Amino acid sequence: MSIKDIIGNQQAKETMLSIIRTGKLGAAYIFSGEENTGKSFAAVQFSKALNCRALLKDGDCCDRCENCLTIEKVILNLDENFNTQNPHPDILYIDTEKAKLSIELVRDALKSANAIKTVYLRKKIVIIKDAERMTIDASNSILKELEEPKSDVVIILICNNIESILPTIISRCYNIAIKRASINEIKEKILIIKPGIDEKLAEKMAIYSEGKIGLALNYDKVKKNYEEVVEIFKILNLKTDNVELIFNKIEELELKYKSEKAEKVSGATRNFLIENLKMLAYIYKDLLHAITGVDNYFENKYPFKLDEYKEFTPEKILKILFLIKNAYYDLEANANVGLLLNSLFFNIRKVVRTE
Repeated sequence: MSIKDIIGNQQAKETMLSIIRTGKLGAAYIFSGEENTGKSFAAVQFSKALNCRALLKDGDCCDRCENCLTIEKVILNLDENFNTQNPHPDILYIDTEKAKLSIELVRDALKSANAIKTVYLRKKIVIIKDAERMTIDASNSILKELEEPKSDVVIILICNNIESILPTIISRCYNIAIKRASINEIKEKILIIKPGIDEKLAEKMAIYSEGKIGLALNYDKVKKNYEEVVEIFKILNLKTDNVELIFNKIEELELKYKSEKAEKVSGATRNFLIENLKMLAYIYKDLLHAITGVDNYFENKYPFKLDEYKEFTPEKILKILFLIKNAYYDLEANANVGLLLNSLFFNIRKVVRTE
């Protein structure tokens, strides 16, 4: 794989290739964008191009030389704790979902990167995934490094939310934004990645991806999650009120939340609810696109007929999306789950029942 294999994102690809071709390399880069859009993949391909021994004329990596193969081997082969199984003196990859990126973790990585000059690669690579989760001390450690950059070290920060990164760090990095791809682009990429796959299944995977290649490749889990959220959507949009059904669903979600919290699954409780809200919003967005003629994925994606929702207007759907958006932010701020779901679900019902 190489830069040209990054799905969609023509502008980002042209930027990376131009940097390599011109040799105007910076000390640090931020690969920013939503989760599952392929930022880590893009960062790996860029790292390969920075070090490729047989660079192509357009600036892309050859994907065959020893340096290209080494970088892929180190970064793409991680154990269950997200540590590389193939350590290399010129490559440091930090990917942890177990805790915030602490000062010790980041400082030790930078210290190791600066201890000796590159051994095999042209540029020593330090990649920090989920960089927005760095503590203030860890961020300041990175900032100090950027203020006195080393000529043979390139730092790459990968983040889902660039607004959470210190502005002083952003100002010293070149930002490469990785965005969602189109449904057709994702479908075509799936057919390449998974040769022999049924074309209809590839299209289903693409439709459920919401433009994110990571979700497409995790289709079975995503589809199962959608089926659960579809049940919530059905309850919220019943033709007649059924308060008991709504309360039962809220209780079910609360119990799942409490169960995961009791098991001390780091971040899982909030993520489970947040992902539910995201998917609920996607269903309403797909309905909005269908009734306004933007696309026709609604009936292909969900077990509904568009005629069942002909009373919905764009204004009504936008009001519901606003309610979900506010609930999403409240969840991230650790609002009381029971009260939040009660408020959200009954306010959505109020909008649905409005003539």
